[in-house]
Amino acid sequence: MIKICEYCETEFDARLDRIKFCSRQCYWSYRKRVAEKLPRGQFIKIAPGVYKKHFKSNAKGHNFKTYFYEEVNCSVCGKDIIRYRTNVRRQTNFVCSKECKKALVCNKEGSVKYKRGKGKGHILEYHPDHPQSKNGYIARHRLMVEQCLGRPLTLSELVHHIDFDPQNNEVSNFDVVTAKQHSSAQTSIFKLVKRLMAMGIVDYDKNKHIYIMREDKNI
Repeated sequence: MIKICEYCETEFDARLDRIKFCSRQCYWSYRKRVAEKLPRGQFIKIAPGVYKKHFKSNAKGHNFKTYFYEEVNCSVCGKDIIRYRTNVRRQTNFVCSKECKKALVCNKEGSVKYKRGKGKGHILEYHPDHPQSKNGYIARHRLMVEQCLGRPLTLSELVHHIDFDPQNNEVSNFDVVTAKQHSSAQTSIFKLVKRLMAMGIVDYDKNKHIYIMREDKNI
């Protein structure tokens, strides 16, 4: 099949219809010429509120990457700003300057987030002045125990949730323990399940791969 190379415009014998270049060198030279024409580091509007930007991906210059951005509003002043599309889908608050970020943090005192996503894990509160806070957040159950005891908890003291529900922050559900005692409480569950299986109260469901009450299996 005789075709014309898209780079050097010479005729060549192509084995397949999808081949557009006479050699690998022409292919990479064509890629480099296309990459040089792309506006690097500039936002290109492709749709309302959607932009793209090209970046050089290797030293030779014939490869490039394209990233997409979206237009959002600053959470403090409402100014239109452009942010990376992945961050837009993950975050809820956006700021346009250091002043807006400072104002957002000041209004964040006592705000709540979850350790493993909304509705999962321990409930964390924003208290940047607390000596044991991480990224400004500390677990709510530690704050409640410190308020009940009238003193701050040490780093060696842990708060065990008796019913194993990390979001049940009732004071009666707390037990202040050490790391060793907390490990023993976790291990005792396995020993208890073993005894309940021997008594015929608990069984293992191979279809669901979970432990269940024997009464539930007969339903």
